[in-house]
Amino acid sequence: MTVREIKQILLDELENKKSYDAKWETVCDSCGDDIQEEDSFIFMGDKQKICNECQGHVTEFLEEQ
Repeated sequence: MTVREIKQILLDELENKKSYDAKWETVCDSCGDDIQEEDSFIFMGDKQKICNECQGHVTEFLEEQ
């Protein structure tokens, strides 16, 4: 498997992640910023909450590679 194929798999995975709305205030497990009630986030890896901003950073990074 090439790096290009792995990158595409990861991008597809991020694009198709189900987004959840926070039911209470919580924290992004990646950057530590607050996720306010009603803000959306995704779960990655071992159920780590990732805010929309971090998801965007990961997507941008993969697209630049």
